[in-house]
Amino acid sequence: MLSSKLARDTLAAKKRYDRWAGVFDFLEQAFELLAFHRWRRRLLTYAGGNICEMGIGTGRNVAYYPADSKVMGFDISNGMLHRLRRKHIVNDNSGLKPAVELAFMDAQYLALRDNYFDTMLATFIFCTVPDPVLALKEARRVCKPGGRLVLMEHVRINTPIA
Repeated sequence: MLSSKLARDTLAAKKRYDRWAGVFDFLEQAFELLAFHRWRRRLLTYAGGNICEMGIGTGRNVAYYPADSKVMGFDISNGMLHRLRRKHIVNDNSGLKPAVELAFMDAQYLALRDNYFDTMLATFIFCTVPDPVLALKEARRVCKPGGRLVLMEHVRINTPIA
């Protein structure tokens, strides 16, 4: 159960990304062109098998998923998920490749089985997650023993992860 402050902060993040969903790709376009797309391509070479993408957003990583992978992606923002579906289905008329199961979920409290995923993937989400340590603990819980946590972030956590 989330504390009331954490619940308020989480709701604020959800509302913020619901508002930004329609312009998010435009706002991030310069960063993508300058570096992020190359970094994503390289990062996704470390992902494989049964992948869970935390904070899938508008689907910036979708083009780089390994073809033979099974992917489940979630986000706390329905607006971002709607944008992802619209962008990928409208633009190429074929849906997401590989097929991606999408869900509305909070990274701090995953409604997922323990030890299920081979790879937990997250790019640039921990600056917006109110309790990043809690989200990382959840990622560890649902990742198989020996699985991978694949991250691309621009923040540092000063709290030890127990």
